[in-house]
Amino acid sequence: MATRISPYLTFNGNCKEAMHFYKECFGGNLTLETIGDTPFAIEFPEGMHDQVMHAMLTNREFTIMATDFMGSQDFTAASDISIALLFDDQEEIIRCFTKLAAEGKVIYALNDQINDDLFGVVQDQFDIIWMFNYNITLTAKHSA
Repeated sequence: MATRISPYLTFNGNCKEAMHFYKECFGGNLTLETIGDTPFAIEFPEGMHDQVMHAMLTNREFTIMATDFMGSQDFTAASDISIALLFDDQEEIIRCFTKLAAEGKVIYALNDQINDDLFGVVQDQFDIIWMFNYNITLTAKHSA
């Protein structure tokens, strides 16, 4: 049985901006469907038609899905969940970390760990927490 876990992120009206930003960071194919694009548009106020009903960013390694918050309760960002990224390319981890940290907040700087591994944590400008991991030992095993 093949199973993949993909995060489904919820944003407070800025899903489109966030997903385009993640596409810049990670590459891949982005599809967006706004409320106005769906047959359900008539059930929503006109002012919500530009909000994202469903977005999906797929690259060769993972899929991130997302939506804009549409509930009647107050919005709370996902502060209790982190997305862990496992890299097999040292230059790529540095590039992605730097891009997400540029307008975000570095929680734990990308630093060398034991055996030249890298680890760091960033909270991006959309309040999503990303954990970056590069394990040179595992990378060498997979390359052999």
